[in-house]
Parts: sequence; structure tokens; C-alpha cells
Amino acid sequence: MIPEVSVGEISVLTSLISVLAAARTMGTQIEKWQRASNASSRNVFFSFFNGESLDYIGSGAASYQMEFVVFKVKSFIMIFSEKDFSLNGFVKVTQTGRTFILFVSMNLTMFLKFNKLVYQKEESIMYIVPPSSWHSFAKADTQVQSLLIAPFNEEYEYRRINSVLDKQEWSSDSREKAIQEIEAVATSILAVSADYVGLETDDVIAKVDKNLIATLFDCLITSKFWFDCDFMIKLDGGRYHKLFYSYGFNEKSTYISMESHTAFPIVLHWLTIFALGSDKETLNVKSEKSCSHLGQFQAVQMYTYTWQPSPYTGNFSCLKSAIVKKVMISPAVDPYTPNEEMNTRYSTWMESVYMIESVNLYLMEDESFEFTMIFIALASALLSMFAVGRCSESTFIVDEGEPAAEGGEPL
Repeated sequence: MIPEVSVGEISVLTSLISVLAAARTMGTQIEKWQRASNASSRNVFFSFFNGESLDYIGSGAASYQMEFVVFKVKSFIMIFSEKDFSLNGFVKVTQTGRTFILFVSMNLTMFLKFNKLVYQKEESIMYIVPPSSWHSFAKADTQVQSLLIAPFNEEYEYRRINSVLDKQEWSSDSREKAIQEIEAVATSILAVSADYVGLETDDVIAKVDKNLIATLFDCLITSKFWFDCDFMIKLDGGRYHKLFYSYGFNEKSTYISMESHTAFPIVLHWLTIFALGSDKETLNVKSEKSCSHLGQFQAVQMYTYTWQPSPYTGNFSCLKSAIVKKVMISPAVDPYTPNEEMNTRYSTWMESVYMIESVNLYLMEDESFEFTMIFIALASALLSMFAVGRCSESTFIVDEGEPAAEGGEPL
């Protein structure tokens, strides 16, 4: 894959849609989930790790920081204490939306240990977890259970769904099957989460909004740009501004670039707030300034307040949520990582041999300079051809002695 050219994969979007659909169902019934969570003292988190294809650096950094209580979000610090790394289970969704056949993979040792009722082994369950973000957390705590929903079973196979640039790939039939698969995955996420917090799963708790899935599918996958459909235009509400000199902000891409930023993290952040945010406690807030002030007077920074429009009506409101964004730096290259922890437990061979002192910085000329030089070269060549083409023999100075010399006369 050529660096800085990839636009990302559709499988990233189909997997995210399933998680967002589950989160939206949970957000519309947040009181029921909160009561069950408080009664069982168990919590459900949604995490989106940016750039997991780079050998799970995001989840590896999150796991490391949560373990040592340096995850600089106070709401998480209250839950993950230094003596109790209490992450019990991990559900991962990957590469969905194209094969129409899904399998469940789990860690058999942990499954048998924490489940008194041992289910009969089915062909659709694999007890060895393929490559996934779960391994990053299992390195911190081997007791963490895993559940991976993916289109491969006995053998790990990377089935790359076509690039975001492929516009004509989805027929009406394949689109409908993909939506059904996304709905099934979202329902599974809700069922697992409800069982974990002790909430009885019924038609209401596990009811996924299929219309929302279809809308997100059309907006995020089949549209040319993130804000081309009415749903996303209303969710934007005039907040997004394209940066003329940034390729990433002007193009539809999920690729994590080292050269330019992309609009996709912004899109995902807004959709997550839409899914899990609530304005029931902030109906009297009528301005963005008043909304931003609400988060400044908390004794403990547990919630964020975002002034955001509804993608259905376009009307702004102050949404309360526990959603945060955090820049994750791999512990292998983080200068604040203790020396005794450096290069001892990371996902990649590259990180395992990293030494900060040996990291070299390579500078590249901006592409605009190359284009400028090519333009100058072409213009010079055309100008030269035009000038030479208008010349004749009389244009050039010819030594008169040359014809005489050719006739045998001495010069």
C-alpha cells in the first residue's frame, strides 16, 4: 500500500455503523441501562481506537495507561484503580458487511472459568482469538474475556473490502444484505452488553433502528463525501469548514495520515455524541456559551457538554455525555514511560526494538514544490520549441570560410 495515498476501507465503516447503531439504541434508553449498571456495579464503554491497523498501537497505549492509572480522564481513573484493573470483557467487531457470514471467536480458558454453564461447542465458535485489539488488554490482565465478531473462523484471513473510492460496488441486493449483517452485529452487541450489566434482553432493549443503519450506510459509504447527505448536513449545522490546503479535509478517507489531517475523526465524534448524548437535563440551555459553561463547574470531570444539532431536525441543543477524545502515544516512544517499562510489552516487533535515541527524522519537500518545478520545466521546453521553430538559416551566424574550405581552398 503506497503511503499517503490510501483512502481506507469500507469494512472500517460497516463495523463502526454496527457499533454506532448499538450505542444509539442504548442512548435512547439510557435510564434503564444506568439503573442496571448501578445495581450490578458494572459499566459499558464504547471505544474507537484510531489507527489499529498499525499493530494496535492505540489499544496498546490505552491498556498501558489504564493499568498504571495515567489515563488522563478522571471518569476512567475513578473506575480503574491502581489495585484493580477491572476490565472484565472485550467485544471487538471487525471486517463486517461483505461476507454475510459471521463467526464468534473467544478465549476458551476464560470462557470456561467465568461461565458455570458450558455451552456445547458449535462450528461457529472459535476458541482461539485471532489478531484483534483484545490482545493489547490481555497483556495487561490475562483475566480479560474476549468476544470477536468477524467473517473468519478456523483460519485468520484478511478479507479487504474494496476501497472507499469504489463507487459502483454496491448493488441493491448487496446493500440490503450488508445492512442486515450490520443490524445482526448491532443486536449482538446489545445482547452481550445487557447480559453483562444484568439487564433483561427483550424486543425493546435489543431493538436496533434499521432505518438509522440504512441512513448511515448511504451517508458514510455510498456518498461521495461525509457531508453530502441530508442527515450529515443537519448534523454538521455549519460547524465544519474545509481547509483548502489540506487534502485530508477535502476528501473522503478513513486513512490515518502522517502528513495531513482527515475529517473522519470529527465525523465519528459527532455521531458518537448523537448516539449517546442526552438533552433531558439541559433543555433550559439555549446557547453554545451557556452549554460550554456547564462542564466547567464539575467537582469531578465526569461529563462533557456539546452544543450540537440533531441530524433529524437540524435544531441545536446542549447534549450531555461522557464522551472524550484523547491523543494516544505508544508507550514505546513516549518519553514519560519509565525506563523499566520501556521495550518490554508491546504489540509490534518494531516497537519492541525502538530506542528513542535512534529515531531519525526525515524531511520531504512539499508536493507543491515538485509541481511548481514540473510546470516551470514544461513551460521552458515549450518556449524553447516555439523560439527554435521560428528560426531560419539566416538567423544563425555562419563563418564565410566554411564554404571555401569545403571546396578545397585554403582558409
